[in-house]
Amino acid sequence: MRTKIVLSKRLFFILILLLPLNLGKHFVLKSSYVWGILSDYLIPTIYIQDIFILTILLLWLFEKGFPSKQTVLNFLNRKSSQAVILFICSLFFSLLLSQRFSSSLGIFLRTLAYSLLSFYISHEIAPEKDFKVILKLLSFGLILLFVVSLSQFIKQGAVFNNYLFFGEQPYSSTTWGVARESVLGFTRVPAYGFFRHPNVFGGFLSIILIWVYAGFEIERKKARFFKIVFCLGLVSLILTFSYVAWVGFLIGLFSFLFIRQYKKINYEEKKKRILNIFLGMVFIVNIISPLFINFQSDSLYRRGSLFITSVEVIKKHFLFGVGPGNFVAFVKDFRFMQPVHNIFFLIFSEYGVFSLLLFIYVLTLAIKKSLNPGYFFLFFISVLQIIFEGSLDHYFWTIHQTHLLFWIVLGFVFTENSVKQF
Repeated sequence: MRTKIVLSKRLFFILILLLPLNLGKHFVLKSSYVWGILSDYLIPTIYIQDIFILTILLLWLFEKGFPSKQTVLNFLNRKSSQAVILFICSLFFSLLLSQRFSSSLGIFLRTLAYSLLSFYISHEIAPEKDFKVILKLLSFGLILLFVVSLSQFIKQGAVFNNYLFFGEQPYSSTTWGVARESVLGFTRVPAYGFFRHPNVFGGFLSIILIWVYAGFEIERKKARFFKIVFCLGLVSLILTFSYVAWVGFLIGLFSFLFIRQYKKINYEEKKKRILNIFLGMVFIVNIISPLFINFQSDSLYRRGSLFITSVEVIKKHFLFGVGPGNFVAFVKDFRFMQPVHNIFFLIFSEYGVFSLLLFIYVLTLAIKKSLNPGYFFLFFISVLQIIFEGSLDHYFWTIHQTHLLFWIVLGFVFTENSVKQF
């Protein structure tokens, strides 16, 4: 029995190592097209991470056996379990009403699998013991991402231009729609890593780099290693030219330093101050988002245009939304066939008001849990970073690497194991 338990955890550690990869099998269906244009967001895909998650969950069931009645009751008595289950159920109702059922089904099943993985993490992964291993595995991934991102930036295109290379997206400086930034008067293509867009790459790094920074103290004997990895990851983050990720990272880093410095003096009060600052910024961002349409910047104009579209969609589909992944079908400007760059309005648009309220409830419980006395504040900061960056982009809900990272964070937050200062 002990060997079987170790096997499931080993697969989880491998999953962490494979977290940045973009390898998957795509199934292009008729429902994947919008007005004759193929939409990436409506293509059902099985990623390598999905296979590992399914295997982990099956092994977990085999190792533990079917839970007893008392175990089920104890699980259901937890507010976090109730909130997540109700949230997933609300997504299912929206799926049933989707006009592109096949494409929406793939999106729903992935979210369901990731939420089940978060339950696995909350029960089987002990942060004080296992997080050190997770940090090492993530560090190896950051080293690989640094080599790839630097090579991409120098080459101004994909390294191997082949999806088989860890899922690297083929692109060059002449590819239509490729991201471009002005650097010292020259137009440069940011680094993509193994992600679909530099912004997604940056969002992923903004969370992980704070974890690595925490490794300076969590693993004092290997602090030098983590400092090197942190610097390499920071270079990768800079090469993404993702301004939202830059801000999210800096806010997260300053919050970490602020709480760490005064952890023995009004520790809980410091966390509450950070919370108020984050929520204030999120409120301001959501209020001014419609005004972005008046800016000449393509990025801001696109965000403003998509935000206004989401409001129109919400008015017509207030209760249950338009279905998973279907927001892109309502975008009138084909240049911007993307989800609204705000996870709250995206969930409202695609799943309806009940799902939005339950999603906010889940995040509220996560914040409340991480504000408990003695609770390690690293995951508290991660939740706040996701909320902030999620108010300016959609990748924590739509892109599998960052969406999975979101549920992993929730799994750590809702853990039944101890997560005091470690």
